[in-house]
Amino acid sequence: MPLIVAAAVMAVGFWSLKPVFITLVGDRAGPGEVFVAAGVMSVLASLLGALVMGRSTSALIGAAGTGRGLLLSAVAGLFLGMWYYGFYRALYGAPKVDATVIAFTWPLFAILAMRIFAPEYGRRLRPSEYALVLVAFLGAASIGVSNLGPGATGGGDRGEILFAFLAAMGSGFYLPFAVKAIACFGDVVGSRIRGTFYTISIANVVSLAVVLAAMQVFDQPLRFYAFDTQVLIICGMIGIGTYLVAEITWTWAFAEYQSMTLSTLPYFSPAVSVVLLYLLFGEPVTAIAALGLVLVLFSNLTLHGRFLSNSAPVMALVGTVYVALASQLVRPLDSPGVLVETMHAIAALFAIQAGFILARVAGRRSEELDARSALVRAVLTLRDGSGVGDTRVEALLRQLVDTEFAEGAQDKPALAAGMRHQLGEMPGDRDDQRAALAAFDRWFTINRDRLSVGEKAALWITGLGAILFLMLIRADTAYGLIGLYVFAAGCLLVIFTINDYQQNNFNGFGNQLLRLQQGFAELGRCFYMPAPLARNREFANLPQGTPITYRDDDGTLVETVLQRRRSRFPAIYWSTGALVIAALIYLPLSTQQQQSAPLSNLLRPQVSTSESSAVLIAPQADVTVARFDWAASRVAAQVVALVIEQRLDLTAVLRDSTVGDVFAQMDAGQIDVHPDLWTDNQPQNMARYVETAAPVATLNARGYAGVQGVYMPRATAGRLGVDALAALTRPEVARAFDTDGDGLGEIWLGARGWESTALMQQMLSETGLDRLWEGEVYSERVFRAKLDRFMAQDRPLVFYSYEPNDLHTVHDLVEITGLDTARPDAAAACPPDLPGPLCALRSTRVHVAYAEALQTDRPRLAALLRDVVFTRKDVSGWLARTTRRDVPPGQVAADWVAANADRIAAWGSGP
Repeated sequence: MPLIVAAAVMAVGFWSLKPVFITLVGDRAGPGEVFVAAGVMSVLASLLGALVMGRSTSALIGAAGTGRGLLLSAVAGLFLGMWYYGFYRALYGAPKVDATVIAFTWPLFAILAMRIFAPEYGRRLRPSEYALVLVAFLGAASIGVSNLGPGATGGGDRGEILFAFLAAMGSGFYLPFAVKAIACFGDVVGSRIRGTFYTISIANVVSLAVVLAAMQVFDQPLRFYAFDTQVLIICGMIGIGTYLVAEITWTWAFAEYQSMTLSTLPYFSPAVSVVLLYLLFGEPVTAIAALGLVLVLFSNLTLHGRFLSNSAPVMALVGTVYVALASQLVRPLDSPGVLVETMHAIAALFAIQAGFILARVAGRRSEELDARSALVRAVLTLRDGSGVGDTRVEALLRQLVDTEFAEGAQDKPALAAGMRHQLGEMPGDRDDQRAALAAFDRWFTINRDRLSVGEKAALWITGLGAILFLMLIRADTAYGLIGLYVFAAGCLLVIFTINDYQQNNFNGFGNQLLRLQQGFAELGRCFYMPAPLARNREFANLPQGTPITYRDDDGTLVETVLQRRRSRFPAIYWSTGALVIAALIYLPLSTQQQQSAPLSNLLRPQVSTSESSAVLIAPQADVTVARFDWAASRVAAQVVALVIEQRLDLTAVLRDSTVGDVFAQMDAGQIDVHPDLWTDNQPQNMARYVETAAPVATLNARGYAGVQGVYMPRATAGRLGVDALAALTRPEVARAFDTDGDGLGEIWLGARGWESTALMQQMLSETGLDRLWEGEVYSERVFRAKLDRFMAQDRPLVFYSYEPNDLHTVHDLVEITGLDTARPDAAAACPPDLPGPLCALRSTRVHVAYAEALQTDRPRLAALLRDVVFTRKDVSGWLARTTRRDVPPGQVAADWVAANADRIAAWGSGP
């Protein structure tokens, strides 16, 4: 068992590092390149392992079970490819924290897949446990919904988060086929761990082949131009560490232990990943992501860690968490009236109804205890003083415990009939036998006389109905929420306490175990306990080292000694439950919410700046400066932050953002400064947030001119006779730029998320160039590496570019869009032959933007930002150092600030 746990922990450790590895790779590669490079390395390592284990490999060739094992491993590989590629795609295209939490909901799918495809492994779930599976999935789904639709939070491309769900499905559905394949290979080679190695290795080969084929079908070329030694090492760690070591150790541990309870561990992997992403890279953790994470953790701790403890306190906590979640989706009534008074009256009805039912339960329970005690006394009178008689009486008492705590109500009549038969067969006085039978019948009648259908319906309807009414009439404050949760906990505790009695749940009466041992104590025999209770060691009031007996699955009587388990799980479990409720209390989902809001807004409401808690975990600083994924913005952000700290003695922090989200974040008070705004590229944001009567953002007084358009190497343009954009409509020109043989020329449109990229795509479609050209979107870092290689090989390349940019000082490039680059500041009319989208790109002012609220909140800071001035020469110098000499942006910024101290001293010093 320690080896199994160690293997599972090792797997979780490698999984936790995968988002960190992807972050370290960054924009030097995309999801396809990382997957393929890591997959190739894992396959090579598997081939080496297969050679080392040559005898086992030879035994598999032609063996009877090999064919079935290969088929099962291949199916597992199909799903494994979904897991690998889907996870990488989500990490690159969506917020990393959100993608990590969602992707690691795969054990939810594994539970369902195991029941469908491999029911012989693990136990069957109860209906209430399927509810836990659903709730845990909803915790992840809420994060996914928050990334979809208009106004989605978190950055990234809307829709890319769906790949995280694809990853979760792939990893979950791969498990049953892998487990079955392990059994096939393990039987042949005589070792389950070696069988696991072959299963995972074959699955990795299939997953690599499937993803490569899919990329070919969907025309997704691989671009390894920016790969370097560090990326190769990281891909090696991913391929060997996660594809092989993690998957082999985890799958072997699961197959060896054969219990779904082991799948508790993977749910700690996203928690570790989120902490590492935040601590190492400052990845923001949104409130909805924190809520989803703790909800997934809590539901699965309940499902896997306490599946034998369905006692009232545990179920009341679970129910309270569900009520807390539901309360966030219900808007409280705004005004009092007859309806509210009626709801109060109905809520009070629950207390009256529950009181009557509690009185009935208490009375029946007292009757049952008295009847059981009388039955035990009657059974003990059947002793004849011999050892044989005592043994038969002991067997009767065991039969009594089995009858009392039979799990299924349908089993009780058969057990009762068996006990009556044993009582009738007891030797001795017939009057004593008849008295014992009468005592048994009286006790059994009371034991089976539980709540009627009407009483149970009244209890649940009034209890849950009262909670619903309280949701609608509660105060819309944190205290109102707390009051609702306390009320819900009380209602549910009553319901589940009575439910424990109705089901005769032994976990519900764990503190009364000594009462069950009355007869055994008088006989001087070992205590007898229900088998699940003995195995789970959930008991109280029994001394350490007490000898007990229980009946095994095959009916064998097992004798053991009670050793209390020393587990910290209850503390972790109750703390996680409290954390869920705390997250729900502080998540402002119910404030300023409209009744007609769509589901996505219910989970992601619009809140005022002063009340916003869209980020539960965020660096604490006086000023937050946005940082984007292009080199100039990174240096500009560092310069602005450094100047603020030096001039105003404030603390400034950088936060990654996107051009699509930055102004919404500024409106919510999460970002104060946008250091590199290309104004004409964002007409909608300018109209909505800047050029309005009540602006959210203000621009610095003097910007510099940025030039952008379509470029190609001058030698290529001369060789092909390209002197204007119209030349790209010639088929022979397009074919010259075709590198993948599909007849379409490739043109780089820009990086994912840039506004200019969308304009370039619009230009292709509006001009009809998309019939001859295919637009490519990938990181600027990969493009730069590709440009260097193509220029060195004198190969044609056409692409979007901009100035200032160090590329134009290193390479001889020419713009072919017909813009007046000699007069970038001129507001000349757009040439008639230039498409509208490109006309918007031709020349733009680049400004520093800052929150309008700073004018009143921090006037000295606003004055400083108003006077910030950068020039194209400044930015070109930054880019030359960061992109060509690999100087860190922070060092470039520090050097520039030191060299321009006099110039910076004038910023903010005016009237």
